[in-house]
Amino acid sequence: MFLKIFWVLILVLVIETPVVASSKVGEFSEKERTLKDDIDLSSIFFTAPLSFSRTTLSNFESGLAQAKLPSSLRVEFSDIGDMGAKLIAKCPALDTINGLMLDRCSLTSSGVKTLMDGSFVKNLVALSLSGSAIKDEGVSVLSIKKHSIPLLFQLRRLDLMRCGLTACGVSSLLSGGLYTHEFRSLWLSGNEIGDKGAFEIAQSLSDGRLLRLESLGIAKCGIGKKGFLAIARAILDRKTTIQTIFMAQNPIDFEEDETLAALEQLKEHGDNGVSIFWVKDGRLISNFG
Repeated sequence: MFLKIFWVLILVLVIETPVVASSKVGEFSEKERTLKDDIDLSSIFFTAPLSFSRTTLSNFESGLAQAKLPSSLRVEFSDIGDMGAKLIAKCPALDTINGLMLDRCSLTSSGVKTLMDGSFVKNLVALSLSGSAIKDEGVSVLSIKKHSIPLLFQLRRLDLMRCGLTACGVSSLLSGGLYTHEFRSLWLSGNEIGDKGAFEIAQSLSDGRLLRLESLGIAKCGIGKKGFLAIARAILDRKTTIQTIFMAQNPIDFEEDETLAALEQLKEHGDNGVSIFWVKDGRLISNFG
């Protein structure tokens, strides 16, 4: 319960500006990304991260050459593209990393396939490819197996925000052979998956494919009332570990009778309830008030 209150306090503090204008929408997305990192990565012990921000490909290559066995690699706002993915996959110093965060690095599905050749893949607990147009094709690459076992068999946290995914990509992700029942966090915000994608998530919550999921980011995904209610029913119909769902900027009226009833039920579900976050009058609020 303390952790839930902590999350709510952080959300209230960091989301202070309206999100109506396009510039504000972008600002909200950045704050969501920062908040997601705070929640997810705080539980992964990255003792010696290697970080790059707004770097060039040549500087990135030089930095990797000097790397000394970091526990994780983070690159953001850097146009390293698929060539950068090749450098990462071939870098011996990265063989033991357990976290790989490549945010807005201009990757394509080819770059994702290249990354999957890296010897570090089997160690990854957290993976972020947010802001790169890997599309549905890139998602299918993540399910590559070796001897019938997914290469990403230890993955617990996956961030595919703003990757150009559709409902087909969500279906591929949740049905493609990854050990999604071990996922703790899944972030799909900024992808137009619609109600169809929400139905895929709901089914995965119902049948145990997302058995241990704790946080779900599906903001600005084109999900309507039907999609939200499907997810809510899936959670309410069984004992789940999910604690937080971010649904801001979806076309849902959370003050309508049926959705409001679902919010109240989720609030009382399980030991600590399920927090649903959305935007009202430019501010992020939840069913906990």
